[in-house]
Amino acid sequence: MFCRRCYRNRGYYKNSSQNEINFEQLKNMVSKGAILIDVRSPQEYNEGHLPEALNIPEYEIRKVKNEMTKLNQQIVVYCQYGGRSREAYNMLRKMGYTNAAGTYVDMNQTIGLFQFNNPSGLEKTGTNLLAVTPASGNAMNESTTANLTKSKVLQKYLEGSNVQVADEMVNLIIAQRAYQLNSKAITTSDEMLEQANNLKR
Repeated sequence: MFCRRCYRNRGYYKNSSQNEINFEQLKNMVSKGAILIDVRSPQEYNEGHLPEALNIPEYEIRKVKNEMTKLNQQIVVYCQYGGRSREAYNMLRKMGYTNAAGTYVDMNQTIGLFQFNNPSGLEKTGTNLLAVTPASGNAMNESTTANLTKSKVLQKYLEGSNVQVADEMVNLIIAQRAYQLNSKAITTSDEMLEQANNLKR
């Protein structure tokens, strides 16, 4: 992908860095299917824009994934003076589009998977985050800890529910009956105390 600086009054693109291209290069890339993105505001876009350019403002550049049909397409972003296109370019790099040809690049990063002796001892800190506690034990990295059963990530599978509706309904009925029993016991105890008080009179 390339970052563009557009000078409308001069009719050309200033080529001041390796990430910028001139107008002839731009035309050649667009003719070969590059995605052209105008990162200016909708108002500026409506006042005039390059043919076939999509309008995705710099602050909404993450929407580029919704507009791309092929991950190997080149992306050209431009604005009026270069500042917003530079920000959009940097954001695209953070999203993973770091190859100069516009391809989706493998970042060579892995997700760390950890196991605990007592997962139920983890402390919930909110937003699906858990914290290690003495009850949970230390985190054991699967990639560096020996004798651990490795986890598997399965694609195109749905996670099975860990709740059995029938069992939960039975437990609910048991809890309800236990509450009723305790309530009845308290009522009976109150009646007995009342009878005892009446006998004293």
